[in-house]
Amino acid sequence: MKDTIKEYLAGQYDAYVKDLETLTNIDSGNGDLQGTEAANKFVAEKMQELGAVTEFRYNDRACHLISRLKGSGKLSILLVAHVDTVFNRGEAAKRPFKVDENGFAWGPGVGDDKATVVEVIYGLNFLISKKLFIIPTAKKKAAPRLPKRLWQSFLSRQILPLLWT
Repeated sequence: MKDTIKEYLAGQYDAYVKDLETLTNIDSGNGDLQGTEAANKFVAEKMQELGAVTEFRYNDRACHLISRLKGSGKLSILLVAHVDTVFNRGEAAKRPFKVDENGFAWGPGVGDDKATVVEVIYGLNFLISKKLFIIPTAKKKAAPRLPKRLWQSFLSRQILPLLWT
């Protein structure tokens, strides 16, 4: 399995870098409603290509994206990432995305958390392509919300502490 994942990722490297560049070069500072909306629209398009149902939620400071994939299993998985950065509008023009001679990516928000967002998309694509995450072919309405009291469920009480260790 490990070799399969490495082969897949190696084959997707150029597309991954292109998507990371696109997302990184979108100014989306904290409190920038237009910027977070633009970044989340890009992410939503990628998630919809995977079969996700997407929904935008707004407040006066930001646009939030909720993407749902309905698999064939019984468990729910919550993946969380963000597209807002600590940088003001115009920072992406000053310091556009680049990959240096050592293969390191640079740009506003590339390490926190835009690379994670793109990694989630490519990771889900891998799981779907290898049928490790199966999306039913029959059209079904997506779950209207996250499972009630996820943080109180038996499974989450076992898994969530592992995220902080």
